[in-house]
Amino acid sequence: NIELNELKDLFQYLWGEIYSYRLNAGLKKGLYQSFNASKSLATKRIADLLGIGYLIPEIELVKLVFPDGNEKIGTLMSAVNGIAPKKMLYAEKQNSLNVLDAICHERDHRPGNYFVRLNSNGEVDSLEAFDNDAPMTFSLTGNINLVTYWGSSPLLLSDGALNLVHVDKKLAQKILKLKDEEIVNSLKLILS
Repeated sequence: NIELNELKDLFQYLWGEIYSYRLNAGLKKGLYQSFNASKSLATKRIADLLGIGYLIPEIELVKLVFPDGNEKIGTLMSAVNGIAPKKMLYAEKQNSLNVLDAICHERDHRPGNYFVRLNSNGEVDSLEAFDNDAPMTFSLTGNINLVTYWGSSPLLLSDGALNLVHVDKKLAQKILKLKDEEIVNSLKLILS
């Protein structure tokens, strides 16, 4: 028997895959994997520029060659350590991820796509997000909004209110000081 939560998770996953397929409809056949890889790399670069690179694991572009000579392009990400965020209080840590998600228009950082890292006392130390290939900022479509997938922590609530209890001062200062040239120079080799 399938539990209701499992069914909901399955529908959420399938909707994400269908949505991703629709967003990438403008790509030529065979470029899908490299496009998703470039979006993941771009998310990491933006996080690094904002001084919150610890939220996104290290990631690199790789080419996988199969014995039959077939090749695939993708990303290799370092292991994400932590526990799934089930009923924990970590809103202060999550707000920096919300801000990064708003800048990149990442809609897919629901609880199944980030872990909570605990310190030696069992207290929340940080978050680390994975599955970073859905940022709308780097997509080919102009149809962008801040609606998130089920279970994600949105920047805006359904009534339009800001969902930030806390904004990290260092992050806010970093955003204000960031220059266009820094962004362009950081992304020009992976987004074209």
